[in-house]
Amino acid sequence: MSIGAASTGVEQYRQCTTSPYNRRMANDVVAQAPGRVNLLGDHTDYNDSFVLPLALPFTTIISATPRADNEVHLISAGYGTTAFSLTDDPSTVDSWARYVAAMAHLLTREGIKTSGFDASITTNIPIGAGLSSSAALEVAAGYAIAGLAGIEPDPDPLPLLGAHSYRVAPRSAGDHHGHDDSP
Repeated sequence: MSIGAASTGVEQYRQCTTSPYNRRMANDVVAQAPGRVNLLGDHTDYNDSFVLPLALPFTTIISATPRADNEVHLISAGYGTTAFSLTDDPSTVDSWARYVAAMAHLLTREGIKTSGFDASITTNIPIGAGLSSSAALEVAAGYAIAGLAGIEPDPDPLPLLGAHSYRVAPRSAGDHHGHDDSP
């Protein structure tokens, strides 16, 4: 399962699938989402206004392997390792993992049966550069979690869930998300 494309996607995929968490089981899922920039409408999307986003050749890739419990273990070259339970309130999960926890929470609310997983995350989207690195993480996580549940979600509502995940797992002030947080 893959969204978007990147000029460095092959190298990112290799890095992601050779992590300590990837056990290369038959039911691994690899999901990808691009960074993006707005051609029109910057900082208006989270006020329910219109935008014109453009996908960039930068991506976030998640390689996930299911677990038999509710634990989620994440590893990222840029952020290190962390773990949480799917039963945890997403707002209590450590920093960057809140993006993944919030998406799992929202997918569960949408009726998708989620279970624990181990995941390796890699990205070449510059963090904090206004290229929607957090939105890419949320969307890639959504596709990975849904893939582990054996479904391929409709691509239209998934970014909307990502756009609303900040309400589930609040982040730092000024970290806005809106309806253009899409692949």
